[in-house]
Order: sequence, then C-alpha cells, then structure tokens
Amino acid sequence: MFSMMIEQATMRSYLDLPEKVRVQTKPKPIVKEKRGPYITETTTRMYLDSFIDGKATVKQIAERTGRNLCTVQRHVRELEKRGVIKIVGRAKTSANPPIIWGIV
Repeated sequence: MFSMMIEQATMRSYLDLPEKVRVQTKPKPIVKEKRGPYITETTTRMYLDSFIDGKATVKQIAERTGRNLCTVQRHVRELEKRGVIKIVGRAKTSANPPIIWGIV
C-alpha cells in the first residue's frame, strides 16, 4: 500500500511537470558494459591443442573440440586478433576452399 502511494506521488509529480521538461527528463535506457575477451585461457588451450602439426581449418577444430562452427569461427578470429594464430594457406579441395590456420 505504501509503495503504491509512492508510485502515485512520483507519477503525479512527473505529470505536473511542463511538457518540455517531461520530454527532457525521460529515463535513459540502460547501456550494457562492454564485455571482456570471449575466450578464457582454458578455451584457448583447448583450441591450440586441436591443431595437429600446427595447422587446422575451422571445421577440423570444431570436430575435434565438439563445438559449433559459428562459435569456433568467432574464437578463431579472436585468437587471430590476439596474435596467437594466423592464416597459413587455403585447402585445395573446392572452388571456395577453407582457410588453414596455423599457430604463430
């Protein structure tokens, strides 16, 4: 009951403000903080362990780790940004060959 009275008083005081002030005082949306790096040290080690002879494609990494292709692709790009792996070539299997990643 008391909280309802506070809500009514707050709403009433908001509505008592002039229209110009009401528009300026609307609550702002909550902005999420930027998240940290996507991959932890354990995940990084798991991905690096899946490289055989220091080379692998995203599909091979996904099969070896049991992760989704989209997740692996995102993590591989993050590892590339951090300088842990780099592109070493392309497989010669199709018209659109997959990228071969190698450990730096």
